[in-house]
Amino acid sequence: MARTAPATFTAEHFRCFYDHADPLLRRLDRQAAKSRIPTVGPAMGKLLFVLARAARARRVLELGTSIGYSTIWLARSVAPSGGNVVSLEWDPKTAGEALRNMAEAGVSKYVKVETGDAKKWLEAHRRGPKFDLAFNDIDKEMYPPTRDPLVRLVRPGGRLVFDNTAFRSAGDFLKVSARHPDLETVHLHCFLPGHAPDLDAVTPCVKRGRAQASAGSLTQEQPPPSKAPAPRIRRRDVLSIRRQ
Repeated sequence: MARTAPATFTAEHFRCFYDHADPLLRRLDRQAAKSRIPTVGPAMGKLLFVLARAARARRVLELGTSIGYSTIWLARSVAPSGGNVVSLEWDPKTAGEALRNMAEAGVSKYVKVETGDAKKWLEAHRRGPKFDLAFNDIDKEMYPPTRDPLVRLVRPGGRLVFDNTAFRSAGDFLKVSARHPDLETVHLHCFLPGHAPDLDAVTPCVKRGRAQASAGSLTQEQPPPSKAPAPRIRRRDVLSIRRQ
């Protein structure tokens, strides 16, 4: 007997779940659409929020601030734990706009925006404190040369997220990342309402190695269980207990 395919919802059915009520993010959505500024949109923004919370991240690195849309999502994820986001933006004018948006969102104290070349910044900070999560959303041709420096800056057990990985301009990023010796990687081709574009791919990764916490992280390692022998119970101790 032939099996019929189960009825499923269309991609458009899911769009209503991301019509968020946040007035600032709604305004940024409209601004981005009008100005043709690519933003991650509400679905990807919420995914970043969830991934950061799942990693219990307190130190987050973002490559590609743009107008601060994704930065606001990341800042809100670390705010309850007093964490921080370091976000890199090439264009000082765009960085200024992002800072104004973050001030309006009330997350400025959780974010440090730095301007300049991402490759140079990564090299200059290669021996700095590790991050719990890194999000890469710069020009896609920069994904291959920034991948390994970014991996070095994330703690073992930390997360990395790469946006727009369906773009051919990312070169051999998909193939090389899938075989990367330091990463557990999954490429997800999916529908992301409000994303630029809606149908795209995102690549979340976990850095291999024994999970360690960055300074101040909530994910502190637990000490190994003690292997000390159990105390011997003597016969007179048992008799003493029985008399009580």
